[in-house]
Amino acid sequence: MEFDIGLGPRRAKPAKEPWNELEGGRVDETQTETAARTNAKLLGRPGNPLRRDQKLSSVGQKGGAVGRQPHPSRGALEERETEVGFELPDLLTERRLGNVKAVGGPSEVQFLGHGDEGIEAPQVRQLTHAQIISISPNSLLHPHERIGQTEAMGKNKPPAKYSAVGLLWRGLRKQSWPRVWREPEFKSTYDVVIIGGGVHGLATAYYLASNHGITNVAVVDKQYLGSGGSGRNTAIVRSNYLTPEGVAFYDRSLDLYNSMSNDLNLNVMFSERGHLTLAHTDSALRTMNWRAEVNKLQGINSSVITPAEIKKLTPSLDVSADTRYPILGALYHPPGGTIRHDAVVWGYARGADAYGVDLHQKTEVLDILVEGGSGPEGKGPGGKVTGVRTSKGDIHAPIVVNCTAGWASQLSNMAGVTLPITTHPLQAAVTEPVKTFLPTVVVSGSLHVYVSQTDRGELVFGASVDPVATYNMGGTLEFTEELAGHVLELMPGISKMRLLRQWAGLCDMTPDYSPVMGPTPVDGFYVDVGWGTYGFKAGPVSGEQMAACVANGTTPELIKPFELSRFTEGTLVGEKGAAAVGH
Repeated sequence: MEFDIGLGPRRAKPAKEPWNELEGGRVDETQTETAARTNAKLLGRPGNPLRRDQKLSSVGQKGGAVGRQPHPSRGALEERETEVGFELPDLLTERRLGNVKAVGGPSEVQFLGHGDEGIEAPQVRQLTHAQIISISPNSLLHPHERIGQTEAMGKNKPPAKYSAVGLLWRGLRKQSWPRVWREPEFKSTYDVVIIGGGVHGLATAYYLASNHGITNVAVVDKQYLGSGGSGRNTAIVRSNYLTPEGVAFYDRSLDLYNSMSNDLNLNVMFSERGHLTLAHTDSALRTMNWRAEVNKLQGINSSVITPAEIKKLTPSLDVSADTRYPILGALYHPPGGTIRHDAVVWGYARGADAYGVDLHQKTEVLDILVEGGSGPEGKGPGGKVTGVRTSKGDIHAPIVVNCTAGWASQLSNMAGVTLPITTHPLQAAVTEPVKTFLPTVVVSGSLHVYVSQTDRGELVFGASVDPVATYNMGGTLEFTEELAGHVLELMPGISKMRLLRQWAGLCDMTPDYSPVMGPTPVDGFYVDVGWGTYGFKAGPVSGEQMAACVANGTTPELIKPFELSRFTEGTLVGEKGAAAVGH
């Protein structure tokens, strides 16, 4: 964000004296011939954040300037507070260069904060009654609830900004970075409670705040943020699914992943390296051709390639005809790739927190409060959500969103809603790091294995879900033996590599391998569950669409095919052909 003077003459920049600590920020004390000059931070009005859909076109938004100013009689510098009014004419609604007009207060204000505004260096500007400060397009002044400091916020971006200049500035001033997110006080009332602090829950909270101005939101998780499937997946993203509904949905998610580093101002390390789904049989090759044609009709870059082309892309794969499972071809999806799952969690958490969303870790949901339903204790169809009971106390809220993945059916049962979901463990493993040799993501449905290489050189493996439904996340020797054998059939040259560790996560599987999203028979209770082994790929679009569903009270077209009612209406969305292995 850049501040500049639109009207009125500029004065020569005054000489600077050493920094002084005032009101928790640094204020530059200056000595000039002008007596009535105050140099200070511009502070916003606490407790009144501006919403994106708010139209501000009149003078009256007031802030305070705190700094040093000569005393009228003694002439000595002392701390003194004053008010500065500013105007935002149609800045949020017309997407044009907005202006902030100074209508009172000191003749000079220094726009300088604690770094969250994205201001890289102190900028001193003189203000008179008729002068105007020019603001970059699509930015706004956002009075932060916690500290009341005016912050610059892009249309779809949280206010905090990391940059090389900011890093240098903090280093020279020996300032530490602010916490990535707060540890908020527990409140008893919110507009929306989201259960689950993974990518889906955090993305929903972020888009509720950024796209719809709903900031009185709590995200609760019984452990730490990203402790579930969001921190246990193998971080593969793609959009080459089987059904038109699935393709459109996941392609939107891939678009959001592509722009995420810029949108959230955090490097999520997205690597577009291409995605190969191998075909070892004639029937598998027919499925690949089917998927390719569906993808092309939806505008997705996807095609079936020959073994020779596969070898050219990934030389380490054995494409000879004398292997146990010969490779007959592959579905090649160039936009597919990998992304750092932890960074995605941190980015959404940081962004949601900046908008004022409360993130409550170590807060287990013990019950969902419902009244007026046809089931026991007033729960079930026909009822209405009134809040949740947690390990820290009750929270009253008219809307509760279930984003708990493998625990989805247990949480929904608390509201009297039965979901057609079973929970299965999914195991994964990682090797020691070696020199990069695998440029693409490789998946084999017939061998039930997928593999990719990280930037550090580790090979990350995964397979299909365990056949028995359970909540046990312990690793098994059977998984390791079977996985190693299948990987070596694809790449015999890695037989000397050592396996470092293995882990597991819980997958919420539906009969048609598609999610369950949207409202339920209990008023105010929403679900974003049933993601099986492919939930991480859909995190951004799920959050975006669920936020729109909650904010507008209607189900967006993109997620209508995934409503719970499809299981009684017989309109299933069969994705098993594209998601049986999960990647």
